[in-house]
Amino acid sequence: MKQLEQLLECEKQVKDLAIENSDKIEVFCSKSGDHILIRINNIEYCSLLKRGLMHQLGTLIFDHTTKSFQAVQSQWETEISQNPVRLKERIVSTLKSKSLILKYLIVNGKNEIYGIVSPQFQYINQMEFRNSFLDELRRLKEFKIESSMRVNQFGQIEETFTPSFCERNISYKYKLIHANNNGYSAIKMHWGREIIICSNGLTQLDSTQFVLTHKKSSNPFSFIEFTINEGIKNYNFLNNRIEIASGSALNPSQLNDFLGGMTIARATKDRITDRFKIEQQATGQNEWSLSQSLTWLAQHEKAIGNFTKGILRDTGTAILENGLDNFIGENRFTQEFDKKYVVFKK
Repeated sequence: MKQLEQLLECEKQVKDLAIENSDKIEVFCSKSGDHILIRINNIEYCSLLKRGLMHQLGTLIFDHTTKSFQAVQSQWETEISQNPVRLKERIVSTLKSKSLILKYLIVNGKNEIYGIVSPQFQYINQMEFRNSFLDELRRLKEFKIESSMRVNQFGQIEETFTPSFCERNISYKYKLIHANNNGYSAIKMHWGREIIICSNGLTQLDSTQFVLTHKKSSNPFSFIEFTINEGIKNYNFLNNRIEIASGSALNPSQLNDFLGGMTIARATKDRITDRFKIEQQATGQNEWSLSQSLTWLAQHEKAIGNFTKGILRDTGTAILENGLDNFIGENRFTQEFDKKYVVFKK
């Protein structure tokens, strides 16, 4: 909670400057390209050229097809090394012609750029959003209200909630990433599905992300309700699939046919067979045990290469969600399946 309070306190100090039609705009970039200074009507605003600011400016000044950060970064680095004057001219032209607001903080007497936004930008109070989120959780009575909060590798405040409906071999984590009001950071919510795949508690994680932008048309309350309900729906679906897979008997000949059709190394097939013997002792001779065997090997077996591990993980998940017969029937002999998963012999 302390991190969120600090963010709110910091953003209380953020100031706005409408820069459209300013009389004089100048831009200076360091030779290394890691600092930028924007002088507007003889007042300087500076910043380290971090990912967010580079991406914001790059999507404004470059070709409309250059949207991903990787594409923007590549073009920016090319411009700064080959034609820095043109890059600065592009930035100046964009700032003068577009309706934009520069957000900044005064730090040690200097104006530090916080972000660049459009007039459609909608401020979101992170604490108010969090309280609304908690109210929705209490209404549904599906979640433990306790949460853990940390700053992730991207400098974002990340909070994790655990649903109280988790049971069996599935655990869900609801991850809320609190947004900065800088025009680049959106509120994000992740449903993180953890399938417990061995007795020591190690898991396989599958995540679904929902994003709430700062546009004035965005409805945070509908967003909260929708994402929570989606997670509950997905959980119920998966839990039902485990019931079905647990009740779908798998005889030795079916397992042999499945393995015989896979063009993976003989040693990997042997490992699947050996692991299946262990899993069936705990959960029975069924498709759930086969799914568990594949995902366990993908998580733990050091002798299997990463590409094959991906095949085993995706195949184990697909068998659980669709059933073994459907999985083979849908994917046998198709080029798409050959590329993504496993090639079956004719």
